Amino acid sequence: MARTAAPYLHPKMAATEPPPQPHGIDRIEVVFVDASGKEVPFKDPPQLAATGPNTPKQLGVDRSPQGR
Repeated sequence: MARTAAPYLHPKMAATEPPPQPHGIDRIEVVFVDASGKEVPFKDPPQLAATGPNTPKQLGVDRSPQGR
Protein backbone atom coordinates (compact mmCIF):
# COMPACT_ATOMS: atom_id res chain seq x y z
CA MET A 1 0.00 0.00 0.00
CA ALA A 2 2.81 2.42 0.79
CA ARG A 3 4.33 2.02 -2.68
CA THR A 4 0.95 2.64 -4.29
CA ALA A 5 0.16 5.70 -2.14
CA ALA A 6 3.62 7.32 -2.43
CA PRO A 7 3.01 9.20 -5.72
CA TYR A 8 -0.06 10.82 -4.20
CA LEU A 9 1.63 11.82 -0.93
CA HIS A 10 5.13 12.87 -2.09
CA PRO A 11 5.67 14.97 -5.22
CA LYS A 12 8.30 13.88 -7.73
CA MET A 13 11.39 16.02 -8.19
CA ALA A 14 11.12 18.19 -11.28
CA ALA A 15 13.98 19.56 -13.40
CA THR A 16 14.39 23.31 -12.93
CA GLU A 17 16.47 25.83 -14.79
CA PRO A 18 19.54 27.18 -12.98
CA PRO A 19 19.26 30.83 -11.92
CA PRO A 20 20.61 33.27 -14.51
CA GLN A 21 24.21 34.39 -14.05
CA PRO A 22 24.80 38.11 -13.52
CA HIS A 23 26.23 39.80 -16.59
CA GLY A 24 29.00 42.36 -16.54
CA ILE A 25 31.01 40.88 -13.64
CA ASP A 26 34.32 39.67 -15.03
CA ARG A 27 36.65 40.07 -12.03
CA ILE A 28 36.66 40.47 -8.26
CA GLU A 29 38.99 42.91 -6.58
CA VAL A 30 40.23 42.25 -3.04
CA VAL A 31 41.29 45.18 -0.88
CA PHE A 32 42.84 44.76 2.56
CA VAL A 33 41.80 47.27 5.23
CA ASP A 34 42.81 47.76 8.86
CA ALA A 35 40.43 48.11 11.82
CA SER A 36 39.82 51.80 11.09
CA GLY A 37 38.82 51.10 7.46
CA LYS A 38 42.02 52.50 5.94
CA GLU A 39 43.36 50.58 2.93
CA VAL A 40 46.50 48.56 3.62
CA PRO A 41 48.93 47.87 0.73
CA PHE A 42 49.45 44.21 -0.19
CA LYS A 43 52.84 42.73 0.64
CA ASP A 44 54.28 39.56 -0.84
CA PRO A 45 55.05 36.86 1.74
CA PRO A 46 58.72 36.63 2.74
CA GLN A 47 60.89 34.09 0.94
CA LEU A 48 62.07 31.27 3.18
CA ALA A 49 65.74 30.40 3.27
CA ALA A 50 66.49 26.88 2.04
CA THR A 51 69.31 26.05 4.44
CA GLY A 52 69.68 23.85 7.49
CA PRO A 53 69.28 20.20 8.41
CA ASN A 54 65.51 20.12 7.71
CA THR A 55 65.73 21.46 4.15
CA PRO A 56 63.66 19.34 1.73
CA LYS A 57 65.81 17.20 -0.55
CA GLN A 58 63.74 18.18 -3.63
CA LEU A 59 65.44 21.59 -3.85
CA GLY A 60 68.55 20.13 -5.52
CA VAL A 61 66.76 17.78 -7.94
CA ASP A 62 67.50 18.15 -11.65
CA ARG A 63 64.05 18.54 -13.24
CA SER A 64 65.22 18.29 -16.86
CA PRO A 65 64.07 15.28 -18.94
CA GLN A 66 67.66 13.98 -18.90
CA GLY A 67 67.74 14.07 -15.09
CA ARG A 68 64.72 11.80 -14.65
